[in-house]
Amino acid sequence: MEMGPTLNLFPMFKLACWNIRGMNPTSKQDEVKKLIRNSNCSVCCTVETRVLSKKLDKVCNYVFGNWYRAANNSSCLGGTRIVVGWDPNEVICNVMHHTDQVMHSLIKQINGNKRFFCSFIYASNNDTRRKKLWEELLTFRNIVNDSPWLVIGDFNVSLNPEDRCSCPSVVTSPMCAFRECVNDIEIEDINQSGLFYIWNQKPHATGPDVGVLKNIDRAMGNPGLVTHFPRVFAEFQPYGVSDHTPIVISFPNMAKKKIKPYRFNNHLAEKPNFLPLIKDVWCEHVPGYTMFIVVTKLKKVKK
Repeated sequence: MEMGPTLNLFPMFKLACWNIRGMNPTSKQDEVKKLIRNSNCSVCCTVETRVLSKKLDKVCNYVFGNWYRAANNSSCLGGTRIVVGWDPNEVICNVMHHTDQVMHSLIKQINGNKRFFCSFIYASNNDTRRKKLWEELLTFRNIVNDSPWLVIGDFNVSLNPEDRCSCPSVVTSPMCAFRECVNDIEIEDINQSGLFYIWNQKPHATGPDVGVLKNIDRAMGNPGLVTHFPRVFAEFQPYGVSDHTPIVISFPNMAKKKIKPYRFNNHLAEKPNFLPLIKDVWCEHVPGYTMFIVVTKLKKVKK
């Protein structure tokens, strides 16, 4: 009896990234724990944590528990800018290199055969220093080549004029530099849902400013990411304790077809009328193409 293909489903893998705007308060730490729990993510990155090196272990132990973690505090002059935690039972995360603005890593799901590069971003709000980040991404692009690559985080600059609300549509020189970098390293926004303006610059209570909504946090990928993970998408969740929204990346179940071999019950051939029946059917004339003839005769044999 011939069996059809079956599907081997890997669990959905999720990754979260959030500019928490300071993770020293316990209330902020609780919100990160809540994000990990509610999104069921296996990797969580927080940027702009502002946690000093001497307090980093205590904060990470509270937030990530028995997860492994890495931080770029050794590259920062002030508080830690980027912290990444991951569940060692679900993924292997190898941090390859980090600076004060980016943490490059290679992530592999333990229960699957898929892996991808991931660059967690917290760009400087200084245009000159941010140019250094664009150079670092271009260098890492030469390491990634055609492999899947996710670039996610706070870029601190808009990419397009429509990324800013309540402001004339203008293209600034920092935007041009960002766009040139995006073109050079060949990445673009992945499919997304949820909020579009993911940073809310709240107005001063006593000032005339009405506030600014901008899109400066992004989830971007190269062609290799879309090829290997065609259903990957980003969800920009509602605002919480930060003026930035959390980003949750979902890698939906990857269906892997497994073809079972053709099996024949040998005892059928021992029946005295088996071979004569096959011969009678196979000798019948069936007009048409070869494949049509074979399929038609098989159907007759089955009857």
